[in-house]
Amino acid sequence: MTESLGGSMSDQFLRIPAVMKKVALRKTAIYAKINAGDFPPPIKLGNVSVWLESEISAWADKNGITPELLASLALKADDADKHQLKFNEQSRALTGRSIRSTAEIVAAAKKGADSRVPGVYFLVKDDEVVYVGQSASVYSRVAAHFGNKDFDFWSYIPCEKAGLDILESLYIHFLQPRLNGKTGQTDQLGAPVSLDDLLKRVTLREAA
Repeated sequence: MTESLGGSMSDQFLRIPAVMKKVALRKTAIYAKINAGDFPPPIKLGNVSVWLESEISAWADKNGITPELLASLALKADDADKHQLKFNEQSRALTGRSIRSTAEIVAAAKKGADSRVPGVYFLVKDDEVVYVGQSASVYSRVAAHFGNKDFDFWSYIPCEKAGLDILESLYIHFLQPRLNGKTGQTDQLGAPVSLDDLLKRVTLREAA
């Protein structure tokens, strides 16, 4: 949102949320660029940091941040939110729990895991979930992957054995990990339960 805090009639000041939206960068990235001398520095007005809108617009133009690009990024974010919401609804109906985001899985992966428990596990490479699997003993199963899959970290979600197929399938369909195999000659990733069958189960649960 643009706020008028002073200055000439031809310019306005922007607070950090408006700057982030205008240049499609997070706050940490903006300040990193400021420290590197690659972004307009803020102006201090008391305890408030603001930027001249003209300087931010000039930086965006110079770096190819066009209205079309911003619209495309906003659309992708909206699609991602809808994608998450759809799988959250399915997950709650089928398992009674919300589905975790990639960020949450990656954060847990960096802490490691060492318990011999049944669950769905995630192999992470460069902050991306690259493989989803299940095992009655996640520790020993992941250990077997060190020789055949390229990953940096791993994490898991404990799950009773009876629910492993559904929970693994939800995450495979939700995350589309690139190291999980395809089904036959199709583009569908292989999972114990197909997406169509998951949807049917949701419908049956809701009708019950």
